[in-house]
Amino acid sequence: MTLRIGQVGCGQWGELVLRDLKALGAHVSVVARSDLSKSRAKAQSADKIVSSIGELDSALDGYVVVTTTDQHAPAVEALIPRGKPIFVEKALTHDPVAAHRIVAAAGDRVFVMDKWRYHAGVEELRRLVSAGSFGKIHALHSLRASWSMNHAELDSIWLLLPHDLAIVYHVLGAFPKPVSAHGRVLSQRGAELSAFLTGQNGEGIHIDVSSLRPTYERKIVLVGEKATAELGDSYARSLKFRMGSPGARDAREELLPIADTMPLLEELRCFLAYLQGGPRPMSSAVEGTHIVETIVELRRLAGLN
Repeated sequence: MTLRIGQVGCGQWGELVLRDLKALGAHVSVVARSDLSKSRAKAQSADKIVSSIGELDSALDGYVVVTTTDQHAPAVEALIPRGKPIFVEKALTHDPVAAHRIVAAAGDRVFVMDKWRYHAGVEELRRLVSAGSFGKIHALHSLRASWSMNHAELDSIWLLLPHDLAIVYHVLGAFPKPVSAHGRVLSQRGAELSAFLTGQNGEGIHIDVSSLRPTYERKIVLVGEKATAELGDSYARSLKFRMGSPGARDAREELLPIADTMPLLEELRCFLAYLQGGPRPMSSAVEGTHIVETIVELRRLAGLN
């Protein structure tokens, strides 16, 4: 069965989403307004290109929303009356009121594209935690830094921080509570935030996101009473895993291999499988709303709202 998908948006990220949907065998109709977006849709062999959501066929199986973040809520709410599942790029929205409105209207069929929950390295960290390999978790540190951002609709904190909050939730199994934060917004493309949170079981969580650093860095470090691990890069093919109490000189280090699957492709594969009766995608609209509210609170603590 060929699934018929409506994709709203075809910017730089939307072009990659379309590429992968086509690779997975879907028939994709794309809403693309600008000439550049239409050109990208054509380059990735969109089956149909229209200029508005209202022009999409009524007999589609599901929808993927990859507009700019500030347009997520309007797009999702325009699609809800069609009664089909919707997969929306993170963050669900930047407005908690709109997020709650979406949950109330269609929370059982709106899902968030938290790509990092489909990353093999993040999943391996979750598996090790569940297996008790770390013992009690003391801390989780996440660093996500680069120079500038390609998107300009919202400042980069909104574009980066949802990833890390989704990672914490996936690895530890619960959302953390904001404690303190500091940061700055110098421009929409240049902003940073250091956030401190507490996990459900007292874990210390530090998240550092920035688009003001001269180098590109991605790192997740998990510290437990029996072991410490590091995922050193988005494309790393192994976890650095050190057995032993924190700081012990005799701790034994090994590299644990992780699969080279691509998270975007995997999350889209999951969504298409769900449309055919498979398991639900991992991030619900309720969870997406929790992330939106956490970001708003961290920005308030940092004096940025």
